[in-house]
Amino acid sequence: MGIEVIFLIVFCLLMEGLFTGSEIAVISVDRGYLKEMAASGRRFAKIGLEMLEKPERIFATSLTGTDLFVVANTIIFTTFFLERLESYAEIVSIAVLTPLVLIFGEIIPKSVFQTYSKRLAPFAIYFLHGASYVLAPAVAFLSTASRVFLRVFRVDVPARLGITREELIMMATQYSPGEDVEEHEQKMVGRVFEYSEKKVRDVMVPLVDVVAFEETTPISEVIDVASVRGFTRYPIFRERIYNITGFVNVLDAFSVDSVDLPVSVIKRKPYFVPETMMIDELLEEMKREGQWLAIAVDEFGGVTGIITVEDILEEVVGEIEDEYDRGRVFYTEEGDGTLLISGRMEVEDLEELFDLEFPRGDYTTVAGYIIGKAGRIPQEGEIIEEGELLFEVVRATEKTVDLVRVKRREDVAGEEDRGDS
Repeated sequence: MGIEVIFLIVFCLLMEGLFTGSEIAVISVDRGYLKEMAASGRRFAKIGLEMLEKPERIFATSLTGTDLFVVANTIIFTTFFLERLESYAEIVSIAVLTPLVLIFGEIIPKSVFQTYSKRLAPFAIYFLHGASYVLAPAVAFLSTASRVFLRVFRVDVPARLGITREELIMMATQYSPGEDVEEHEQKMVGRVFEYSEKKVRDVMVPLVDVVAFEETTPISEVIDVASVRGFTRYPIFRERIYNITGFVNVLDAFSVDSVDLPVSVIKRKPYFVPETMMIDELLEEMKREGQWLAIAVDEFGGVTGIITVEDILEEVVGEIEDEYDRGRVFYTEEGDGTLLISGRMEVEDLEELFDLEFPRGDYTTVAGYIIGKAGRIPQEGEIIEEGELLFEVVRATEKTVDLVRVKRREDVAGEEDRGDS
């Protein structure tokens, strides 16, 4: 078999695969993804949406191109074997060509293009769009003929393909919890579809709610906060929180000689991402880069918040509590009845810990109570008294109280008596 014949056969198989694969990629790609890309100005997405409005043209283009190269391959095979096997040429060509066409022209291309439909969508759309012009006469004839026959037999074909996400969500939610679909599964169906449409700014923790440290903060203070917050990674800034220069992993604190050193000595490089980035793309990128925390920036380069792998995963599996989740009790015991607590702890939780009742007011958290009691945001080291308790402000920002040490008055009196003796 000459090299020219082999080349033609391979070329025809490749073209068959491109037509069949592109067809499955275009009809499989998520329409919500195309709408998002079209809104951002991506031309391929606009073309793809237009193609999906007339699915018969997609099928006509794919069918015409596929059949064209199948016929071409059949002619090449039969002609080649006819010169050598004469009466057996047709049988041999069918026996050899059929598995080649099925495997390399149908099964493999369709599997690959369907699996990577989003990644291959731009190529598939441009390929079929261009082919529809090259094969315009045949495509127009087949498209028109199919519509005529469908009308004759009164078959109403919708202008879209397959089932929409709204219909799938509706089917899932039609079941009552405890039947075929559990309640948490119903919610997950909706979250899975919403996941691909969300951007970083929709999921991130806003900068106002972020606990961050100035570069000169002692490592010991970072450890104290982490012991209360229960998380290991925090942004590091220089002078102002908008000027984030990196982040710290608290586990790195155990590798230094002294916890009195500034946190900047264990600072890691920041990982910035645009707040307009899609979270599914960010998750893939964070996996590749080995990152767990990203810093979101706006179009002007200003920091707007942070986002973690956990935040992204919550969009599918539901809430996973971390140190930024409201309503969670954050405290650690220091001994002698003293507690180091987060300003975000709810007052009701503090009441349960000390078996006391606080006066009611326009607040829900310990930070809100202390600020209301002081009439301002107290400074670090300041002590606030309330009934049997003493509140020492350990860490405060310009906007709130972040960390507080709480103990009973009787415990303080006991310590003073032991000191006098």
